[in-house]
Amino acid sequence: PGAVFPEALRRVAVAVEFFHKASLVHDDIEDGDDTRYGSQTLHRRHGLEVALNAGDLLIGEGYRLIAGAGAADAQVREMTAVAAEGHRTLCLGQGEELLLRRESRPAPVATMIEMFRRKTAPAFDVALQMGAILAGADPATRAALSKFSSAIGVAYQVADDLEDCRPG
Repeated sequence: PGAVFPEALRRVAVAVEFFHKASLVHDDIEDGDDTRYGSQTLHRRHGLEVALNAGDLLIGEGYRLIAGAGAADAQVREMTAVAAEGHRTLCLGQGEELLLRRESRPAPVATMIEMFRRKTAPAFDVALQMGAILAGADPATRAALSKFSSAIGVAYQVADDLEDCRPG
């Protein structure tokens, strides 16, 4: 990649951040959160329509940055596929959570872990896979990164949910 690599890496890193922020905007709406990072959430400050549009725009901008990153065509195709699959999996996991909220009883632990694996781990995996693709990582390295992403995503979500249960 030579001189193209730093610029491609920068653009892809920003794309990953855009995907992440979009997921937070949408998550805040779905969870009915009033604050994020100590400030009013976007949908509370500017309305649901603006927040949904901003989240969707961030996703589109992420894909635009990947396409224009200057990476090799095969890398761009692979990063696009990874991002799309991660987005899809995250949405399916978030959908599971929305359905579970309608249940009158708590979900089994195994169900919750699998839901976390789908709704949170993809954000970690997309970030790591993008860098791995740009670096030309071998399949074994990428598989190890996916396993790590799954574990860290579940651990993160458990810690985050426990934090939500703390008083004050």
